[in-house]
Amino acid sequence: MSGYGYRANVQQTAHALLGIRLSASVYPAIFLAVVVVCLLFYKISKQLNLQIQDELAARRLKLAAEGTSA
Repeated sequence: MSGYGYRANVQQTAHALLGIRLSASVYPAIFLAVVVVCLLFYKISKQLNLQIQDELAARRLKLAAEGTSA
């Protein structure tokens, strides 16, 4: 907000007030829109999720077996 001329404990200019409003509304909305677009391309289906879980469980079993034999 310093880029908009914000100064603590003083009366704010119109430009600083605009910066405060943008920082609390428009900028987070833009960030949210970018995140939503990223999530649209994040294709982990239920089937892929189950496959990943199975692979991780197999790795854990393998590591546990190696730990007990050492």
